[in-house]
Amino acid sequence: MDLLFPIVAFVGSFFFTFRSLGMGLGYTFFTGYFFGIIRVNYLGLFTTFFYDSGLLGLYLGILVTNRYQQAHFLQTKGGKIFQFIIGWQLFLFLIPFHHYLVQLIALRSDVWMTLLIPVGFLLSAQDIKVLTRWLALGNLLSLAFAIYEYIYGVPSLYPYNALTELIYNSNDIRTADGKTALRIPGTFMNAHTYAGTMLITMSFMLEHLISKRSHWLDRLIGLLAIFAALSGILLTGTRTAFASMAMMVIILWALNRFNWILGIVIFVIVVIVGVVIANNARFQRLQTLTNSDMVSTRIYVSMNENTLEEIFLQYPLGAGLAAGCPNIPGFLQHLAPKGLPAFENEYARIVMGQGWVGLAAWLTWIAYLLAVPPAIKVSQPWGIMLQIIFASQLVGWASAFIGTAGFISVPASGISCIQMGILAHYQESIRAQNR
Repeated sequence: MDLLFPIVAFVGSFFFTFRSLGMGLGYTFFTGYFFGIIRVNYLGLFTTFFYDSGLLGLYLGILVTNRYQQAHFLQTKGGKIFQFIIGWQLFLFLIPFHHYLVQLIALRSDVWMTLLIPVGFLLSAQDIKVLTRWLALGNLLSLAFAIYEYIYGVPSLYPYNALTELIYNSNDIRTADGKTALRIPGTFMNAHTYAGTMLITMSFMLEHLISKRSHWLDRLIGLLAIFAALSGILLTGTRTAFASMAMMVIILWALNRFNWILGIVIFVIVVIVGVVIANNARFQRLQTLTNSDMVSTRIYVSMNENTLEEIFLQYPLGAGLAAGCPNIPGFLQHLAPKGLPAFENEYARIVMGQGWVGLAAWLTWIAYLLAVPPAIKVSQPWGIMLQIIFASQLVGWASAFIGTAGFISVPASGISCIQMGILAHYQESIRAQNR
């Protein structure tokens, strides 16, 4: 039975990519929405690679249709940085730091997902519109599952096992009767993945909602998907996603030169969300964000300064790709690296796996990506979406010292890579205009 899932993902992605890049990409991400709930209920070997199979179908479809020839990404400045990042990781893969099976799994996390960046560079306005419809459907369906879990309990859909241990350990949501409840994962591997995916889709949904080119039905879909995303973030009770959303809103407002109309809209939304949080016991956990001592302690623990310094000094060339891979499957745990420093920091993860060279390459990529903030009126036909993508990437990389899910979160990491490709396209258009 578990073999059926990767087959459906591969065949569907391959078939839809033949129709259009937006269709293929949308279907691939749509399967990613259900990766978590399928994975925890079908613990076979093949469901581990359910989402990866969809990516394989997507990549093969792009190659067969010669869509890579439609763009010159690899010849751009960003494309050269990207090639170095991929080439350096492939070089490290050839060095036998650890067993090649676990190094292959690490390569899957760091390279297989990252290949979506040039795919994002290829997207047209029509592709983005089609992709947004798929993401909107995923947001709405995941909310339906989340409401079911809210009413009947998370165990009704997520059995207790090794993969759901984190979900069952996150029993810190206070209910109206004073008891505790589990954070709601929707259809994802955990609540943080659910909230992160909802947050990163906001850029597409808002563009769908307010674009002058959008049909009224697309506007309605965008509005419902935004409601589903906000509801999902609140239901998960995850403070990181909520704080990131607040920072993205501030950056978006700044990019629009603190436009007073946008400011009023933001104020109204803040008041509404504040009232909802204040009047629902399940959302009280979000109020701890006002506790500066708690927040600073949480950030310090995640940064783990002592461990970060130890990693930088003891592993200047890294400790092998597998050392920076936090999601090695259970059937390969006996081959996983042992005795290495523990970390909860994306930059520390990069250094552990790729060394100083890898970290320097990624920092160069970030500097390139965020070099020119999108103007109020951008030349691309994407409008405000580009500004929200910029804010999303800025907040994402600025807060990457909290957690290590940068390239392993399904499907949020893939959507983030698509955003990076879109932003790279904008940066190259700016460079072309300035020549």
